[in-house]
Amino acid sequence: MALRLFDRSSSTHHGRCCLLRTGAVWLAARASTTGKAHSYLAAAAVGLVLCAAATPVEAQKDAGTIAGTVHDASGAVIDNVSIRATDVDHGTVVVVTSNASGEYVLQPLKVGRYTVTAEKQGFSRVVSTPIVLSVQQRAVFDITLAIGQVSEVVSVTDSSAQLETETSELGQVVDSRRIANLPLNGRNFAQLALLTPGTAPSAPGSRDQSSYGFSANGARSLQNNFLLDGIDNNSNLPDLLNGSSYVIEPPVESLQEFKVQTSSYSAEFGRGNGAIINAVIKSGTNELHGALYEFFRNDALDARNYFDLTRQPYKQNQFGGTIGGPVIIPHFYNGRDKTFFFADYEGLRLRDSEPIPAIVPTAAQLAGDFSANLDTTQPVLDSVTGAVVQDCAGHPTYNGEIFNSRLAQASVLNSSGFCGTPFGYAAGGTPLNVIPANVVDPLASRIAALYPASNISNPAYNYIASPERVTDRNNFDMRLDEEFSPHDSSFARYSYETEPVNIPAVFGPVADGGDFFSGIAHTEYHSLALSETHIFTQHFVNEFRFGYNRIYSQRLQPGYDSDLASTIGFPGVPAAPANGGLPQLTFSDVSQIGSSLFLPTRELQNTYIISDNLSWVVGSHSVRFGGEIDRNEFAIYQPAEPRGTLDFSSQFTDNAGTDSPGTGGSGFASFLLGIPSSGGISNAINIDYFRPSWSLYLQDDWKLTQRLTLNLGLRYELYQTVKERNNHQATYDFATETLMLPTGQPVTLTPTVASYLPVSATASDGLIHPDLNNFAPRIGMAYRLTDKMVLRSGYGFFYGGSESGPYSNPSPGYNPPYYATNSFSANCSQATANAAVQDCSIPGLNVLSQGFPANSLSDPNTPLLYSLDQHLVTPYIQQYQLSTEYQLPHGFLLAAAYAGSHGLKLYTFLNGNEATPTADPTAPVAPRRPVPSIDAPISWFRSEGKSNYNALELHVERTSTAGLSLLASYTYAHGLDNASGANLGSQNGGDFRDFRHPEAEYGNSDTDMRHRFVFSALYNLPVGTGKRFLPNAGHALDTVIGHWQAGGIATFSTGNWFTATEANNFSNVPDGGGNVGSSQRPDYAGNPNSKPCVAGTYFNTCAFADPAEGSFGTVNRNTIVGPGTEEVDFSLFKLFRLTERYNLEFRSEFFNIANHYNPLFAPAAASATVGATVRDTPGFGFVTAAQPPRQIQFSLKLSY
Repeated sequence: MALRLFDRSSSTHHGRCCLLRTGAVWLAARASTTGKAHSYLAAAAVGLVLCAAATPVEAQKDAGTIAGTVHDASGAVIDNVSIRATDVDHGTVVVVTSNASGEYVLQPLKVGRYTVTAEKQGFSRVVSTPIVLSVQQRAVFDITLAIGQVSEVVSVTDSSAQLETETSELGQVVDSRRIANLPLNGRNFAQLALLTPGTAPSAPGSRDQSSYGFSANGARSLQNNFLLDGIDNNSNLPDLLNGSSYVIEPPVESLQEFKVQTSSYSAEFGRGNGAIINAVIKSGTNELHGALYEFFRNDALDARNYFDLTRQPYKQNQFGGTIGGPVIIPHFYNGRDKTFFFADYEGLRLRDSEPIPAIVPTAAQLAGDFSANLDTTQPVLDSVTGAVVQDCAGHPTYNGEIFNSRLAQASVLNSSGFCGTPFGYAAGGTPLNVIPANVVDPLASRIAALYPASNISNPAYNYIASPERVTDRNNFDMRLDEEFSPHDSSFARYSYETEPVNIPAVFGPVADGGDFFSGIAHTEYHSLALSETHIFTQHFVNEFRFGYNRIYSQRLQPGYDSDLASTIGFPGVPAAPANGGLPQLTFSDVSQIGSSLFLPTRELQNTYIISDNLSWVVGSHSVRFGGEIDRNEFAIYQPAEPRGTLDFSSQFTDNAGTDSPGTGGSGFASFLLGIPSSGGISNAINIDYFRPSWSLYLQDDWKLTQRLTLNLGLRYELYQTVKERNNHQATYDFATETLMLPTGQPVTLTPTVASYLPVSATASDGLIHPDLNNFAPRIGMAYRLTDKMVLRSGYGFFYGGSESGPYSNPSPGYNPPYYATNSFSANCSQATANAAVQDCSIPGLNVLSQGFPANSLSDPNTPLLYSLDQHLVTPYIQQYQLSTEYQLPHGFLLAAAYAGSHGLKLYTFLNGNEATPTADPTAPVAPRRPVPSIDAPISWFRSEGKSNYNALELHVERTSTAGLSLLASYTYAHGLDNASGANLGSQNGGDFRDFRHPEAEYGNSDTDMRHRFVFSALYNLPVGTGKRFLPNAGHALDTVIGHWQAGGIATFSTGNWFTATEANNFSNVPDGGGNVGSSQRPDYAGNPNSKPCVAGTYFNTCAFADPAEGSFGTVNRNTIVGPGTEEVDFSLFKLFRLTERYNLEFRSEFFNIANHYNPLFAPAAASATVGATVRDTPGFGFVTAAQPPRQIQFSLKLSY
């Protein structure tokens, strides 16, 4: 096909003025949030559309550009030179003519290899060697013509490492050689994104950690935008149940390349304010190529995990194949240079295990004996008088002593006004600390018997299990490319993946004890992409694309098909399909038992994408305009507490004689006594959400001079409000204390709730107004200081309205009257459950054996409500960077950058009904809440988050020159925020203490790693025929010593930051200020990162002390630095050339080859709360897991 460009200065002027005018309107709009500002916004949007309609522009998300200037030997520019780019592998040709300034632009060009030919009468013809063009690359190839005959050919060799002299973005291209050959433990292309400067792995325990999620330049890991073949490839499941931010994970063998853009990318990219991950699947070529492969791992090859009692079973087989070429039907159709196909298949069969530590009750505790907890050398002192606190019999009380709160009495013996009654005395009045068998709740006794016996002695845990996980995955991709004519080309791709996974719980299918990450899961993916590119004229190109993604994902608790609650005699547990298992029971001192909350879960995503892009190059301007319409449908079936949940703190076996919690008592003892401190139960419904969104962009890459290029862009994104298909959603309005429903919805509340909760069905379908102010200007520049050095800078606004989490559970669809929940909490914080004196226990739920009240769901009294902030807006980040690149000899490229970002209006979840703290543990909770009539937390979805990030990023790269390619990246960074995610949590443990002061949690980000260095390399050993060493080796010798390749990835980083929390409740607030972690913190008593004071601990646990009564504690968020990472992965390949066409490759890969011990505070998929950072628990300060040990993988690959 042919594309010729013409210079029209009037059109150039128009495009420039359009950008300036629209940008000016945007600035005016940002200056105001009044209704008048919205009129500016509407005018700006109209102006952008009108500008676009009058200005044809260019865009191809999965293509690249070759551009340059033609000179003669004296340096004068030459116009009217015919420039031709020929695709080496497909035979297609693009032809342009240099303009009056000698400039030319060849576009759109698919990713691949191109020879560039330049010719004009009176000059010798110039032909380049193949130029490798990457996705979204603007390769500059300047041409010098010498006087001579056209028949004379001058061959020009392109540099293998090219400066980015006309773009201002930061990022990294990963080519097919690195993708296919670097050692990847799991062979997931997303792993390679972490080779990019400015990236850091997602937070420990976060939803996308297992799929190699990452944060880019301080953005949240769930704000990245994944593209496959230029089409949306993002998982929009409400809470990322599939554990991945992307839909399709193509086999690494099928990828042509991918590019990670981390800052200052052009206006054509949006959706998220993190990185852009732009992957391209291979297309067929004029030659038939393919491969068959299998990668094999076995526990016999691996080292033992540091925390394993024995080496655990491990079996992995990853196998598949690829094939691609021209479509040829003998005697009927020859598709060379026109029609190409590519297909791949990959299967994974994995059987593995990971050590899971736990704390189980000792044999003595199961019998009610807590004498080991008692410390008679430490009497409890009255916090007011300093005297020894006495029990109701006048005996002194001690640390670790347990009491029967049902027998607590009012007393003048202690300043608290109460005294506790122990469970009995030994001779001399010493407490026995043993619960008599006739006092133990019978249901508690039956459930406690389900715990396994201790099997290990460790300061942090006494039980470890390594249940076998089972993963079976099958996936394939099919792609068809067609060149209909020189003016029309298209492609179609369909991808499919299915992945059933069984992740057993720590205590098996009956006792369970698993978290949300365990269970029986199955996920199925579908993806369709269609594209058509049409050249209307020699200067006007249009690209239309359609995409469709579908995900169905479910996870069931291990005992989903059993009726364990009835079997064990647990009253009040709802019976429903797939709702088998026990209620989740949690304790302050032993591991939880029963099935996890939020299971079963089923989630469905349908995403439809329509985009259109126009392209035009005019003089020194490369302008792009495009638009995209998306419709996201995401359904969720996720009951929060379908079998109910109960928490047992130390409160009801603690010392009533003191106001200081935690001097005595035990959560497990409270359980045996049968008195929970909080709980909840809910029914199960399906919510069917959908949201359309629109975006427009205008981008002008203006080559102002031969050395200076400006990148000017403006993007507008409109995220409509989320709606429910049947209008079954609601929001609690704090201003009016009213539950708001969509207009016309019938209102039928349960009787008790209806008596105090006003309802109004007058809201819009989306419940709140959409944010119309999402204009995102972007400006960048690239200045070529010398022929080997370029200076680049960029600044821009980047919106991200598609973060997973806010529309999971809780969300508007999980409000009354559609969803029934009942929240239970203690009336007060004193260790008393005696109705004759003061009863702080839960009314109707203070005897475990009686189970949940019969009317818990038919007539709940304290539902959990959800509120959408009426001023919720789209979060955005301002990105800025200053960088330089220098081209060194021998194909090396050196880059240094300062990169920063500042995030505002980031999504957060607060508890808008959090009670104020008090030093009085007898004070009722409800009157201290902002809405006293609702004695329960209210989830409040707001835009209260902020972040800052600053980094020095260094980068050295060498593409494949003399057989060696390498990439080294070092990042020195500091990331700060007050919330690192909306509401899906992580192991870091930080959450809002007081919802009135979200700014108090501003501190180190969950993904903050101060130092991170990653080095990767591939090297063809220079030995054998034609090589540096033994170049004259014969065939037999060359078969042995020739064609070896080594590769590796080395990663060294400091650790993430964690928050110290407190197991005891000093604030006397039953729920926190957020919803992903504890709000109770200790006070500082030293530096937590100084030398540990307790043998075997990782940090200084003595740096923390009890906080003052009635306070949340002074410890800031994320102040404990966790373990870092030191890992070297190595690979060694041997290629056997079987014939001219067939090659056989044997590969050995060694992950963590040095078997370096990399400790973790908890296993990678643990719950959000980690015992290592919870004070006043047995595991405080101890690491309980480790990253994988040395693992070895072998493979064979036959390619042709």
